[in-house]
This record gives sequence, structure tokens and C-alpha cells, in this order.
Amino acid sequence: MSVKNMSPAMKKLDELISQGRFHFNCPVLAFALSNVNVHYDYKQNIYPRKPDKTSDRKIDPAIALFLALNRTLLTQIDDDSERSIYETRGIITL
Repeated sequence: MSVKNMSPAMKKLDELISQGRFHFNCPVLAFALSNVNVHYDYKQNIYPRKPDKTSDRKIDPAIALFLALNRTLLTQIDDDSERSIYETRGIITL
């Protein structure tokens, strides 16, 4: 967990929310996201912080979301030949 990993994911989540493309129905995640304070470093990277270190307002589900989103951003494939059949065709239901 570093600013290098969190910043792109947090910026992408902000973009998805702004576009109306991020939907969830999880009160725990909503609570965690509401507890995140965004901090900037001198390179304009952003990273999550709790309101204060002694706060009992947890942000762990939000951190898990940022890490998962970061992994998704790192593993995006541009070449269709390397894509899974489920990504190109979709899931078939019987």
C-alpha cells in the first residue's frame, strides 16, 4: 500500500462515480467511503486517510476497493487475442 498504488485507483474511482458508472448497494462500503479523507502529496498524487489516527471510523473496505481497482487497472489487456472468451463473447446462460 503506497501512494503509487492508491492514487491511480482513487482517481479512477472518482472518474467512475462522476460518470455514473460505479454502483454499489453495500452500507459497509458506503460507511467506509464516507470516512475517507483525501490527502495530496507534492506531486498531486492522492491517498486515503482516516479523519484522525485515533478515530474508530474505519476505512478498511474502501482501502480494499482501491487495491482491487488498482489491480484491475494494472491488468487491463489491449490485445483482443489475449482476452478471455468471457470478455469477448460474454457469459451464455442455459
